[in-house]
Amino acid sequence: MQRDETKRLMILVDHWIRHNRDHTSEYLRVAERLESEGLAEIATRIRKASEIVLRANERLSAAKDTLAQYQKGV
Repeated sequence: MQRDETKRLMILVDHWIRHNRDHTSEYLRVAERLESEGLAEIATRIRKASEIVLRANERLSAAKDTLAQYQKGV
């Protein structure tokens, strides 16, 4: 992989992480509102989905770290 490609990939992964973080914040706001409206089961499912997205971010972050190490070697 060429240097400019790795740079673009780093930017893309950063974007995905931020994008996911924004979505999880919104999921949690909606879940809170649903809970207050008596829809606890739906709120719980949305919170669990948010946790999955955050775990995906952990993996994306690890991929970014690996890519950074790769960039140093190129």
